[in-house]
Amino acid sequence: MVNIQQLSGKDFDIKLEDELLTEEFTLNDLGISARRLQNWSESGLLPDSDRETDENHKFSFVGLIWLKLVIELRGIGIPLQIIKEAKKHLLKKKTLNETIGLTNDKEVAEWLYKIWQDQISVSREKFIKDFTAKGFYKKFQSKKVSQLYWLIMLSLKKREGINIIVFDNGAATGINQNEPPDEEIALYLAKNTHITVPLFKLLLNFIDDKENFDFLSKAKILNDEELKILLLLSTGNFLTMTIHFKNAKPFVMETKEKSKVSKEARLSEILLTKGYQKIEVTTQDGEITYSPITTKRFL
Repeated sequence: MVNIQQLSGKDFDIKLEDELLTEEFTLNDLGISARRLQNWSESGLLPDSDRETDENHKFSFVGLIWLKLVIELRGIGIPLQIIKEAKKHLLKKKTLNETIGLTNDKEVAEWLYKIWQDQISVSREKFIKDFTAKGFYKKFQSKKVSQLYWLIMLSLKKREGINIIVFDNGAATGINQNEPPDEEIALYLAKNTHITVPLFKLLLNFIDDKENFDFLSKAKILNDEELKILLLLSTGNFLTMTIHFKNAKPFVMETKEKSKVSKEARLSEILLTKGYQKIEVTTQDGEITYSPITTKRFL
């Protein structure tokens, strides 16, 4: 993902990290058979079709999401030829200028700041000034990534709802579902048959799987607070979970768990052994049987 590294109070560097492009996912992460993968390889659907395919074949995160899209499209009967054509649009690597059509370094800086502002500790004005003065624009111009890479990054970093649109001729693109498309795109959508696949749907199962938490952290897909919430959710120990936000960020999480206690337990023992903000007890025949414990955690 993108990392804004603060080097000093006055200086910073910007680089595109390669976590999204590093090959570390296998057939097991896809949930399909080796035979089907081989069939897709022969049809030219794999992210790197020129490579030999076997059960140990590895994919990058972008490649993994692409193949999850293939699974989704095949599940609703989209022909292989149309998917192969969509691959050209979504996986062809282009420069930032070719992707977003911005040639002015200040415009590019504005666009990048909107994506990364949560990670940048300097002001918008300083970011744009330093980006322009230090020649970062040339670094980005030489970096080629796919349209799907940018769509994934926008979806994850800005939490924007991105829809992947695949037309009946195989043309494919991404549209922000929270913003109305411009007139030209809206007209094209109205006149041409197309399939809409929410990118979030492809990402959700991956994010929910606790086996992927290390990758989510390393790639900075989720921040520490979000990972902490997911880890607690994955335990399945809670009756309820309430998250309080401050300045649009998770601040305090309040959880309630149902804790079974032994017949001999006393209220004093519960008070001494559990962290809590509020304790309720359930009794039966005058004895404590359950103790729903509400705990507040600062994130």
